[in-house]
Formats: sequence, C-alpha cells, structure tokens
Amino acid sequence: ALDLEGQGITTGLSAVQGHAYATTGNNASGHALYSINITNPTPPTLPTAAQGAFYDPTPQRKTYGLYATPSYVYATSDHNGITVDIINAATLTHTGSYDPGSNVDGISVFVSGAVGYVTTGSKLYAFNLGASMSAPPTLVSMPIAGEGKRVVVVGSYAYVATSNTTKQLQIFDVSNILTSSMPEVGSINVGNSKGAVDVYIDSIGNYAYLATSYASPDFFVISLSSKSSPTVVGTYTTTNNMDPKGVTVIEQDNRAIIVGSGSDLYQVLNISVPSTPTRCSPQISFPGVTDITAISSIVETDGDAYSYLLTNDASKEFQMIQGGPGGGGGGSAKIGVFDSQPFVPVSTATFNYFDTNTTFPSGTYARYQIAVANKIGGSCSAANYTFVGPGLDQATWFTGSSTIPTGSSGSYVNPGECFRYRVSLSTDVI
Repeated sequence: ALDLEGQGITTGLSAVQGHAYATTGNNASGHALYSINITNPTPPTLPTAAQGAFYDPTPQRKTYGLYATPSYVYATSDHNGITVDIINAATLTHTGSYDPGSNVDGISVFVSGAVGYVTTGSKLYAFNLGASMSAPPTLVSMPIAGEGKRVVVVGSYAYVATSNTTKQLQIFDVSNILTSSMPEVGSINVGNSKGAVDVYIDSIGNYAYLATSYASPDFFVISLSSKSSPTVVGTYTTTNNMDPKGVTVIEQDNRAIIVGSGSDLYQVLNISVPSTPTRCSPQISFPGVTDITAISSIVETDGDAYSYLLTNDASKEFQMIQGGPGGGGGGSAKIGVFDSQPFVPVSTATFNYFDTNTTFPSGTYARYQIAVANKIGGSCSAANYTFVGPGLDQATWFTGSSTIPTGSSGSYVNPGECFRYRVSLSTDVI
C-alpha cells in the first residue's frame, strides 16, 4: 500500500511496467496526476511502490480518465479548452492538449497508433496525434447513447461502454478513421436495468467483458464474432452486494477481476469457459477500504502478474495485489496474439508473398494476418495498421504461406512503406 500526498480522492489509473499513474479528479486536494514508481525485484522479494514526480498544470484543472504509454500519459480534464491533457511520461511536463471546441469534460481516453479517442458526456471524438502532438486536430465525432464510461480500441473497432441502460456497449468501425469515417456498426442491450461502468476487450477482439452497476447479473461475457450483432454468451452476479466499479482481464491466465464498493471488493473469476464464469478467489480483506475505484493489471515480461488498485482510504490510496502463478491451466493461455515490429524497406514496395516455417506440439495451431501501411510523420512506428487476411478481409486469416493481397482496405495499402504481421496462437490442450 502507498499513501499519495494530499487528500485527493483518486479516480483514474493506468499502468505500464515499472510505473503507474493516478488522477484525483473527485477532489480539489492533491495533485492532478501522480507518477508511482514500482520495482521489479527477483522473486521471492516482492515489489515496492513509491511516489515519484507529480503533475500540476497551469491553469489548474482536475484530471479524470487516464491512458499511459511508455512515452506519454493522456489524462482527461474538466478545463474548458482542454479535454485531454498530453503529458510527457519521462518528465511529467505538458506536451500538448486536445480540445474539440465544445467546452466539454473528458471522461475516458484511449490511444491506438497515431489516433486518440476520448468520450465526453454524449460523444466519442477521434483526434489525429500524427498531425500534431501539441494541438491534435479532430478527425471525426460520433454521438453515443449515454455517458461513455470507457473507450477501448482493438484492431479496426472502437468499443464504448455507456451508462445507457439499453445500449450498454456500442461498436464503431475505425478502419477509415483518417478519412473522417467512424460509423457505428453494432451495439448490445445486455438485458438488465443498469448502465455499464467498465469494459475490457481481449487482444484480438473476440470477447468483451462488461461490468454494470449492481444487478443480477452484473458481469457479462460478450461474443464479438459478429460486430453488428454481439451476443451475451456468459453471465455472473457479483457476490455480497458488490457494486462494480471496474473490470480487467488477465488473458494469459483466463481470469477476470472485478472491483467495486461494499464488503467484498475484489472478485476474481475463472473465464476459461466463457459460458460459465465462476469465482475462484477468496474474499480479501482491505482494512479501512470500502470502495476500490479503479484497477489496472500488469503481466511483467518475466511472467509476474500484479493488480494495481485505487481505493478510498486516504492513507492507502494506491495498493498492489500479486496474482497467482499460471492460474489458467499450468500457466498457459488458450489463445494469444503476437504482432511483429514494423519491417521498413528502403522505399515504397509491393509486398507479394510471405512464407512460414513452423513446428507445433499436438493440438496447437497458428493463423496469420498481414498489414501494409504508409509512414506517418516519417515513421513506421507511428503508422496506422489494418491487419487483413485473404481478399483484404479483416475478419479472415491465412493458415500458412500465401500471396499477400494488393490494394487497400482501411489503412491497409499495398504497395506501401511499412510491413507487419500478426500471428494468432491457440491450443485445444487444457
């Protein structure tokens, strides 16, 4: 546990390995943004957390939602003219800000490639970080059904969990975002009378894990195999009258973690079988805490898993929980995705064929997608990538060596300047 200086009520949390960042938007006391340094010692020594630098902007403003990368921290703001603060992660200094020009407060923010996404009271905005980091321009805005509690972008789709009670999850196609197109392609009513509070989308966009305010049920596993018609495939009701506030998933271990308020604040579910989520954790005691307001989980490169929490205990606002080793079947996930780094030819090239050389244990499989893009700001790292399979179809996969399609689909363009591949690895061995 860590006491953050000041008496601010923590609201937003985001983490990368070695660092967590927290906001205190629910109270004027405390800094707008805290950086928390987290050690990674060799086991069995446990990590420690220490408050690092902090960010207090001028003019003063509250910050709420967060999205952290190794280079920048993006924080939503209540300041007229600054909906998203862009902060240098190394120095915690102001780099720029995004403003859609409507004097709106930002709620949730997410960054994918060179595009940022932010929800306000009734809209989802996309802004172009590739054009400017100091004052990125708006690409497009779309109405949302209620307050956008969380926006997450995976692949070619943006997912927004809303406070609306009949449209708790909306799906937007962002494959043509740079041409100012972001149509809504699907939504779902999960069938209870509560709005969503948080959502987690798995790394390949197969499932959404949605939490709502307390109801029976209030946790939903949603199949995204059809973006136009997502379907609920599994449900769970949190125990001991927890009122959920946040949800995350440790994909490697097939575990979902729900946090909230009440007497049973931290509940871990086994989601190995999507249709039957089951609780697999004991009730954990948090002395002095009645509300966990946010969660962000990290699986470190050495395999250690930790949950970082924000609580309403003014002397222990930040807390860490160590995850169990390999909780989902001997430490192996049933599915995982590898995305390559960009390959950069000396000039624009037509990519025409890829070859695979693989060896698999029995019951394991791989499939592939390809992305070809043009540089943004002279960089392949900043480019927007649309991964496709045969026929430029983003929903299909190659099963092995194949010709590479030419033409365009979303940000996919072949010939192009940058090349990446994606491998989906799966197993039916439990």
